[in-house]
Amino acid sequence: MKTRTWQFLLPAVLSAGSFLALLAVVLLTNPVTDISYAVLFFGLMLTLLLSGGYLIAYLRKGKVAPKTRFRIGIFSVIAVVFIMFLSTGSFSIVDGLIMLLVAGGLFFYSGRRT
Repeated sequence: MKTRTWQFLLPAVLSAGSFLALLAVVLLTNPVTDISYAVLFFGLMLTLLLSGGYLIAYLRKGKVAPKTRFRIGIFSVIAVVFIMFLSTGSFSIVDGLIMLLVAGGLFFYSGRRT
């Protein structure tokens, strides 16, 4: 198989697989009874965001630059942490400002790093 086919196929399969697994976790489990379901949920969500971001970037430009990979990682981690805060009900304005400053600093740093 060509290298380009694998660069497209792997993120596509990971995105579809993690979406289906995430859907199964949401429909078949209850995180109140066992906390490991919540850990599994957030891990699958991170996998979905990373592989989906890589797939979208690859489809738009035909390749994924190191700066783009770094930004996809930053966005994915910040989004999962934001959803974790919201799910526990402990998200406040101060937390939002801190996350915004950290995300902005990391995005700025990623533009200067490469």
